[in-house]
Amino acid sequence: MIAGVSFVYKSAMVVLICLFLFEFTFCCSNGTVFWLYIAEITVDKGLGLAVFVRMMTLLILSLITLPILQATGFEWFFFFFGGL
Repeated sequence: MIAGVSFVYKSAMVVLICLFLFEFTFCCSNGTVFWLYIAEITVDKGLGLAVFVRMMTLLILSLITLPILQATGFEWFFFFFGGL
């Protein structure tokens, strides 16, 4: 949400800091460990299903991102994903 408000007020440095802060906290949390953990606790079919769901989610996100940006603009894009 802060990134969306900062983008509206043309504060590019705050948007950049918010994006770097998100990336840093994601890397320091269990977000990156999840795939190592799931590979250890599941069988091959379960891991295949998990990777398939991940790839389908990434495909859907990549297909809807550009139309959302063109329809609403960057500030609403930040608000939408900040609200998620």
